[in-house]
Amino acid sequence: MVSWDLRSAGYGGAQVLHDIQLSVARGQVLALLGRNGAGKTTLLHTLFNLGPQSEGRIVLAGQDVQGWATHRVARMGAALVPQGRGVFADLTVAESLGMAAWWSGRKRRGEWTLERILSLFPRLQERRGSMCSALSGGERQMLALARALLTQPSLLVLDEPGEGLAPLAVEQVVAASVRMLRQAGVTIVMAEQDIALALAVATRVAVIDGGTLVFDGTPDTLRARQDVLQRHLGV
Repeated sequence: MVSWDLRSAGYGGAQVLHDIQLSVARGQVLALLGRNGAGKTTLLHTLFNLGPQSEGRIVLAGQDVQGWATHRVARMGAALVPQGRGVFADLTVAESLGMAAWWSGRKRRGEWTLERILSLFPRLQERRGSMCSALSGGERQMLALARALLTQPSLLVLDEPGEGLAPLAVEQVVAASVRMLRQAGVTIVMAEQDIALALAVATRVAVIDGGTLVFDGTPDTLRARQDVLQRHLGV
């Protein structure tokens, strides 16, 4: 589905990632773990060409998309839910969903209809007339996920989806959504600092430290690797 084979990636000559080789198969949920500044977001952003300069190959659905414009990558079926959720404060929930649904309708009809998504997130149905600026953190995360799903993605990329949310919202919104999408066969790459959340929902875990991939395996294997947890994640 997607793979990175990068010699380097960084900003303005400052190298952040070093020799990253990582692939994600269709239907997998990969949790990307690491401390602040480890390079998780940089790796995700190389896929969408959102700032970092990279050397190497990034293959999405059989195409080398390294260096492609962001909109071309999106049209290949990749959708990003950014860190901080990125809602449009001056739009209502209905307007925000309508924009994503309109773009999806131009692109192709798919299984993620507005009706289906509102049935999954009934709180958004209740809040359709509310301004996005008035939403709680959990509601904003629901909206960000809903917008991404309306683009009919084959690959969903989540950047720190649990950041800033109360523990109850993490479980009821983020964990529940990822489990549901995993059952639906959606391929997910999720950068996260919440180790418990990542291990609870992922089928596979990769750990980045200092811009280098230091672990790639199952959640159960990482749980048993106290050396990796302590040295690279500070657990």
